[in-house]
Amino acid sequence: LRVAGQDLQGWRLQLVGHSWGAMVAPFYAAAHPQNVDRMVMVTPGPIEAQYDAIFEAERQARTAPEVLQQQFALFGLLASGQAPDPVATCEELFSLWFPAYFHDPANTANMRGRYCDMTPQNANLLVFSLFAGRASLGQSWDLAPMLSGIQTPALVIHGAGDAIPLASTAGYAEALPNGE
Repeated sequence: LRVAGQDLQGWRLQLVGHSWGAMVAPFYAAAHPQNVDRMVMVTPGPIEAQYDAIFEAERQARTAPEVLQQQFALFGLLASGQAPDPVATCEELFSLWFPAYFHDPANTANMRGRYCDMTPQNANLLVFSLFAGRASLGQSWDLAPMLSGIQTPALVIHGAGDAIPLASTAGYAEALPNGE
């Protein structure tokens, strides 16, 4: 986003993010308010660490035990760098991961694009970047104080039956001064 912001030449971004992408958008808006016109945040990642634990418990409850074991094995394969085809392994992992995010797992079919449209080297590194991103928030994070300083208008959307707790999504709309 920083690179895109440098090339705007007077234009302002309209940021749209989903899940962890919606969690990243306000960080950019806080750091570069002059570059952001508005945000749409669709079921943003947990606003506080307590909601992350609730989300993960819900995700696991929605996933069959044998699928959880397969996910763990695929994570390990990517992390070890030993996947024969890292991109295919990454695609398989996320095709098993995302159905639990939806009230109706069949809605996963409505997602567009590939989960892991990247080089094999980056597919192996994806696991580490996911853990690094989460670790950068610390053991117990609360994004509300940071959000309270963002004046950018924001629409925060939560789908019925999302695995992320509604209270977490509502927390974004409440913390953002121009959020709804």
